[in-house]
Amino acid sequence: MSRLFLLTFSVSGFLDVSQLTMAGILKGLGLVNTPVATYGIIYYTVMLPSAILLAFKLNLGAEGLWLSLFVGTGSATLIYALRLSLLDYNTLIAAASEVMHEEE
Repeated sequence: MSRLFLLTFSVSGFLDVSQLTMAGILKGLGLVNTPVATYGIIYYTVMLPSAILLAFKLNLGAEGLWLSLFVGTGSATLIYALRLSLLDYNTLIAAASEVMHEEE
């Protein structure tokens, strides 16, 4: 079980850092609603129920908690990656350029 725990911990850590970075990018672009909604939905409808199921119902204990973290952060990472891939970066660049020229 400790091998599963270590593997789950390392993958969960990578996914957590990835989703936090992407959430920061979205917030920096002014798209605050996406991270807020994603955090609320993922953590309360995905991670909490899966933690209860895995840790207590399936008796996985701490490994179950980390597996639920893997599921939740993986889901958030996918949502953020999808949102970032759907952005029109040319429009964002044009808007930023316009603001910069207005400030001169």
